[in-house]
Amino acid sequence: MKNRIVVALIVMVSTGGSLAAQEAEEALSAPIATAEARRVTVPATYGTRIRPGQEFSVGAPISGFLEEFSVRVGDTVRVGQRVATIQRSSPGEQFRPATVESRFSGTIVATPVRPGQFVSPGQEVLRLADLGEQRLLVRVSDKDIVDIEEGDLVDFVTAASGTPRVGTVTRIHPDIDYVRGLFTVEAALRPDTAGSGGAGGGRSRIGAYGEVTFQVRPFEGVVVPAAAVTERQGSAFLFVVEEGTARRRTVTTSGEYGDQLALSSGLEPGEQYVAGELQGLREGVAVTPREGGSR
Repeated sequence: MKNRIVVALIVMVSTGGSLAAQEAEEALSAPIATAEARRVTVPATYGTRIRPGQEFSVGAPISGFLEEFSVRVGDTVRVGQRVATIQRSSPGEQFRPATVESRFSGTIVATPVRPGQFVSPGQEVLRLADLGEQRLLVRVSDKDIVDIEEGDLVDFVTAASGTPRVGTVTRIHPDIDYVRGLFTVEAALRPDTAGSGGAGGGRSRIGAYGEVTFQVRPFEGVVVPAAAVTERQGSAFLFVVEEGTARRRTVTTSGEYGDQLALSSGLEPGEQYVAGELQGLREGVAVTPREGGSR
């Protein structure tokens, strides 16, 4: 009888040990992360060209025939400087040519009329620009404009050279393209340390084409890798880790941000969760942090 009891105890101890070993083997090595609240956005990119900071128009003071220009495109002029002369078309002052003077300082970027051409009072004779500043005019869709405000920072990259620039939204124009649903946003570029930015050279010249990127759809809250969430039949869930055990938790998603998902409910900051797909993961399974995978 005693021998039978001893044998039974040995079997029980042996069985208990094998069960414990089996349970230890069933613990899954998982990428475990700690939920954190943070702010994320989605990039919205549009093409545009660099414009001068300001443009000024110099008009003809009288009617007559443009006689000659005393300056040319690319020249810098100052206030009061003579830029052209006009031969009067009506008697006066012994038909002496009238002088066209600039009322602004800047660089000449265009001469819409040619010598010998008739001009009317106020007609544009030449156009000046302030090349010391650079700005962008961007046509933005109605789905993105709701998230853009004056003072927002934007990224701009020139297509030819790949020069990165930073700008600030300075104005959202009131005019709207009702047909295409586009809004005009103006941004001022910060000084280009890589080039002069003027008409004479530099890697970010006036007129250069590039892409400007706004950050839209801002979200503040818990964001997790998309691989951590499973969606089935209109609902979503992930696995939280409670005392080393995986527990299934229903969550509510609020949009994709690259390879991340924003969660509006279901997971609180500080809670641990399985951050990726894992074969064999189910409710009640023991999990241990994967080496180098816990955050």
